[in-house]
Amino acid sequence: MTGYSLKDDGYSFKKIMHGKKWVGRVVKHATDPVYLGIIGKITVRMPSETGAFREVAARAMGFNSVDALLQKNAEVRVENRQIRAEAKIVVGEMLRGNFDPLFEKMKSEAAIPRRRN
Repeated sequence: MTGYSLKDDGYSFKKIMHGKKWVGRVVKHATDPVYLGIIGKITVRMPSETGAFREVAARAMGFNSVDALLQKNAEVRVENRQIRAEAKIVVGEMLRGNFDPLFEKMKSEAAIPRRRN
């Protein structure tokens, strides 16, 4: 969950940590058979402890749901795979003594700034 983790310190709840900082908790609801995930003002009710953790962490990161987070991660993985494949092609050509793909890549990178999300 990109920096978020669930830690059991022996309390009646589990801590949600962001790095080394305690930011929230997951606790079993007293009357209903659900778990509550809480980070700041964000509260989520889910049937499982892990589900509550994943959902509240995704919402704390700015996504509407865990599925939206997983979809974004899949898109980023595809984009990164394409970038690495292009780099391997350019390096392969450089090792053969052809530096034209490198110069073309440098021109295109300078003309179009890389998008950051």
